[in-house]
Amino acid sequence: MVLRSVFAFLFGTILILWSGEAIRFLVMIIGIFFILLGLIPIILYLTRNRQLFPHISFPHFGLFILMFGLSLVVYPDFFANVLMYLLGIFLVIGGFQQISTLFGASKWTTVPAVFYLLPALILIAGILVLFNPFGAAESIFILAGITCLIYGIADFVSWLKFRR
Repeated sequence: MVLRSVFAFLFGTILILWSGEAIRFLVMIIGIFFILLGLIPIILYLTRNRQLFPHISFPHFGLFILMFGLSLVVYPDFFANVLMYLLGIFLVIGGFQQISTLFGASKWTTVPAVFYLLPALILIAGILVLFNPFGAAESIFILAGITCLIYGIADFVSWLKFRR
């Protein structure tokens, strides 16, 4: 429990101090996972028993995944840009969709104005992400870092209080 608290506190500190770099490292870590996922079928293909499995074809999809993972590791800034723009687009579309659904529902029943608040905030968040993708990414990582710090401190205090 103490180790988990320390890890959460350190992770939160890292996210806050290096929030600008965090998205690059996240993209690179995802790339490493894709590399591993691509290597597994290729290695299994190369080490198979050729007498038992002579007709198995080369895993082209594994090679594709491997190449995609390598590109994520080599070009993390490009993919971080793409990721943030996609997030902005999805938020804008989601906000519009929810607002239009509420307008459609208002034809049959009364929809309180408070129901429009969250979709409007989602739409505004999407627009902000589209116009300032790195500022939004940095803010997200700072918020995640603060959350990890609070979790680490609360977990440690709980351990101190209830360690019997």
